[in-house]
Amino acid sequence: MREDCFSRAAKGTVAGVAFGSVAGALGAAWEAPATSDKKGFSVARVKSAELPRRFQIMGNYAARMAALGLTYSVGDCVAETIRDTEDPINSALGGALAGALIGLQRKRLDYAAGTALACGTCCLVISMNGGKISHERKPRVLRVSREEAAAFLTNEMEKKSE
Repeated sequence: MREDCFSRAAKGTVAGVAFGSVAGALGAAWEAPATSDKKGFSVARVKSAELPRRFQIMGNYAARMAALGLTYSVGDCVAETIRDTEDPINSALGGALAGALIGLQRKRLDYAAGTALACGTCCLVISMNGGKISHERKPRVLRVSREEAAAFLTNEMEKKSE
């Protein structure tokens, strides 16, 4: 067994907050500023109200990602505890639980099932790949003895001299 569930849940939540804050900052920066508000106030007055709105966007992203990180971590840990084994299926179950949370934000069970399946599959594949998203190919090394290498080189030299 790995570390306890509480520390894993805390790490997942903190990672979610960190990622969500960065994503929220990017989302808030990407959003075009309003030229006027609903009451028709001037641009200068609206710009003074933009900063709290930007922080609200960042907070929303951070809270959602924290919830996803917590849900994944707890799902993974509970699956590991119930199944009493540490394998990629636990990661898939945690991912499916987090994916269901994404889908439930729309308040539709078909979305929840689809996102649970997609996130669970992604987590399973990543976990089976050792936690890496891309697979690194290791160079193949041919191991030969000195005698075999000397015989090969001698043979090659004889071919070239002919």
